[in-house]
Amino acid sequence: MKNHIDFMMKIQSNPYYPVPIDQYSELFDFVLTQNGMIYFERLKKEYDAGSDLSEDEKLYLSTLHLAYATMKKSVKECHEWQAYMFLIGEEVNIDKSGIKENLKSMNCIADNPNYNPKLYKSHIIWKNDILDTIDPN
Repeated sequence: MKNHIDFMMKIQSNPYYPVPIDQYSELFDFVLTQNGMIYFERLKKEYDAGSDLSEDEKLYLSTLHLAYATMKKSVKECHEWQAYMFLIGEEVNIDKSGIKENLKSMNCIADNPNYNPKLYKSHIIWKNDILDTIDPN
């Protein structure tokens, strides 16, 4: 990558580069359940309608949206999830513990039998290596 524009173009076409888009469903250790899909759609409708979601609900929506985007192998949904995270970043503690556990106990997410931890790690290593080479000026 020669500069930040090359980096942005690569991320625009594949937000988890170098992970192939057809392997997105293997990126995380959880998957969306049918119950989770229903809850995701409800929270998304409420959020889009301007309803005031609690901190936990915003974090549930974030986790469920990520599971949805990667399940669908959708670049567009991954970008929407990233935009949502940017919007709520100042409002919530994105590292709050117990969110995934709560969603599991609500049967909204389940363990991902196809999870491959090397995939996400490859994305982070690539991203950090590239960001280290980009001149901020």
